[in-house]
Amino acid sequence: SRLPTMAAAAMAVRHARRNRPSATVGENRMEAIRRHEQFWEELEKQNKITKIIRKYDLSKDGKLNKEELGNMLQDLAGGEKPTEEEVVYVLKTADLIDKKIDDHIGPEEANDRLILYL
Repeated sequence: SRLPTMAAAAMAVRHARRNRPSATVGENRMEAIRRHEQFWEELEKQNKITKIIRKYDLSKDGKLNKEELGNMLQDLAGGEKPTEEEVVYVLKTADLIDKKIDDHIGPEEANDRLILYL
C-alpha cells in the first residue's frame, strides 16, 4: 500500500515542478512593466515637445522657423537674445537628425539630442 502512495507523491511532485511559474515569468512581467513605463514616458516627452512647438509656432505650420526658434531660445535664456550663429547651430543640428536641410524644427527633429537646446 505504501508503493502506490510513493508513486502518487512522486507524480504530484513532477506535476508541481512542471506547472509552477518559472523565474522567467516574473522577469517577463517586469520587462512588460518597464516597456509600459517607457511608452508613457516617451508619450509625455512628445506631448511636451508638441506644446513647445505650438507655443512658438506663430505661422501655425507645425514647425519652428529661424525667427520662431530665436524667440523660443530667447525666452529660455531669460530674455537674452541668441546670436544668429546659435540659432543656425540649433537648426543645423535638427537638419542632421532628420537628414534634410529645411531650416525648420518639427516634432520629429526634437528628439533627446535636440531637446537639450529646447
